[in-house]
Amino acid sequence: MEVNNFSMPNEIYNEMYFLFLNIKNISNDDLNNTLDSFLKENINDGISQEYILNTLRDAFERGEVMGVTITDTVTLRHCNEWLKKQATKLEPELFINYLRHPKKEKLLKILHELLDNKKGKIYARTILALQKSDFLKMPERRAILYRAMQIEFGDIGNHKGINTFLAPNALTDLEINETIRLINKELL
Repeated sequence: MEVNNFSMPNEIYNEMYFLFLNIKNISNDDLNNTLDSFLKENINDGISQEYILNTLRDAFERGEVMGVTITDTVTLRHCNEWLKKQATKLEPELFINYLRHPKKEKLLKILHELLDNKKGKIYARTILALQKSDFLKMPERRAILYRAMQIEFGDIGNHKGINTFLAPNALTDLEINETIRLINKELL
């Protein structure tokens, strides 16, 4: 069997293969329950909900997994409607889960000192400093990180304002390195 050009653990591939086989043979009334069960089982196996939904979205857009195709446009439309509903229910990740450091709690405290009551440029500078230090695992989309930051830090300002300063050459290496220095100094 040919494997498609998107990466996911083999177990999910196998489960998606059977999911697609079942989708072809069930009514739309049972489709929501089948998709809900698939999502719940994979979350229970430790796979993030965001990853599962993105993987399903890719498969539904192609209408195919491992040679099993769904050509029924009504079924595909129903699957995509289910995905949209799930995306609105997506539980936001905690910001601390995006941090990569043995002293995550201490790093988070330092970040509160740097970021509380700040907006835009300071957030962008801190994100870039964390990335450069390999202290931040970036999610697939910035908006997901921003949502986690809003939950952790409160009002972070307009996403567009942060994005402006994340653009190449919007901040100098000196600014980014100064933030790295401040973070590392407090981590010692």
